[in-house]
Amino acid sequence: MKGKKAIVSMGIMMSLALTACGKAGAAQAKTPSSQETRELTEISVAYHPGLAALCVPGVGETNGYFEEEGLKVNWVQFTAGPPEIAAMVSGDLQFGYIGHGAHTLCAQGQADVISLSHISNSEQVLVRKSSGIKTMEDLKGKKVVTQLGTSGEAILNLALERAGIDKKEVNIYAMDMAGAVSAFIADQADAIASWDTHSVKIRNTVEEELVVLAQTSDFIDERSFPGSWVATPEYLEENRDVAVRFCRALNKVYQYRAEHMDETVEQSAAFGKLEVEKLQETRDSAVFYSADELKEMIQDESIYNIYQSQLDGFIKDKKVDSGDVKGYVRLDIMKEALLQ
Repeated sequence: MKGKKAIVSMGIMMSLALTACGKAGAAQAKTPSSQETRELTEISVAYHPGLAALCVPGVGETNGYFEEEGLKVNWVQFTAGPPEIAAMVSGDLQFGYIGHGAHTLCAQGQADVISLSHISNSEQVLVRKSSGIKTMEDLKGKKVVTQLGTSGEAILNLALERAGIDKKEVNIYAMDMAGAVSAFIADQADAIASWDTHSVKIRNTVEEELVVLAQTSDFIDERSFPGSWVATPEYLEENRDVAVRFCRALNKVYQYRAEHMDETVEQSAAFGKLEVEKLQETRDSAVFYSADELKEMIQDESIYNIYQSQLDGFIKDKKVDSGDVKGYVRLDIMKEALLQ
């Protein structure tokens, strides 16, 4: 009798053990991977409609680079850096792309550079050929439109200085770029200091020949025009991990861009709902860096030279009184993003 009870007891124990194992196995089989269960961090990021900045959401979203880094991005379009930095300061944005002019705000401590995307080569001072204006000297007394604090104003200042013309000798009208472009197209301005897609829109709309009085490449030996991704120092202090992951996603975009430029243009056009052919016209508007090239510049710290050249120009133009590139160009975050 005792033996029989022992056998029954053993059978029950074995049954319970098998059931437990079965449940554990089922639980293990149903448990999703850590990547699947990883909660995405939501961020809002500003981009510009030109290829130089548009390629980041275009390539990044198409290939899932931001999601790979645990980020869900709400992309917000801006057309100039200063207003988006204001939005970052107010907390409405976490990261954003800025062109040359808005870097003055970095020198003033309002934003830090966390990634260098490229050097711009798209800024131009344009006039109609029929205007009879052939040189910068001919702009004396003429109406020129641009947006202050942008790379448009920067190229205008450089060109006027080289020509020996005081800004007071030219009638400079400050307005947002959309208004400036509309004014020039409507023939309400003699010249415009523009860049990237704004210049493309002008060329595609104005039905007469245009003349380039000055462009970025004319000043490559004396001034750098970097395009950067930035965030406020306060945000970076409290969200360093998010910034590092954002930079890692950017690096993936940069490397893909370097190896697949045609696809980059197509993906950017699709994201921005633009015609591929028109965006193709701007692919030479910047000197784009690959992630590998940036890695070398970050490791030997030569990346500082680009921003120092820019800062020296700002100080010379009296846009800022001083600045410290090693204070606002965050090599510490860039280096950490290189670690896998």
